[in-house]
Amino acid sequence: MLIENHEVAVSGGKRWKVSLPLHTVRGWSAPAARSITVAVAGADRKQVQARLPVGVFGGTTKLAFLSVSAP
Repeated sequence: MLIENHEVAVSGGKRWKVSLPLHTVRGWSAPAARSITVAVAGADRKQVQARLPVGVFGGTTKLAFLSVSAP
């Protein structure tokens, strides 16, 4: 699994899950980003843009967690 082109460990097998501190993802992303790039590593890697809530990387939004999932 790659988030913003950084390899991250996943858990959960087919129903994978990644937990990262928001400040880490903020550091990997463009300032005031409205989406992050998520990709499953492998030969047929497909990248998708995961939309983020407005202001999530600003200094005023306080989140307990951020969940990104695929259909």
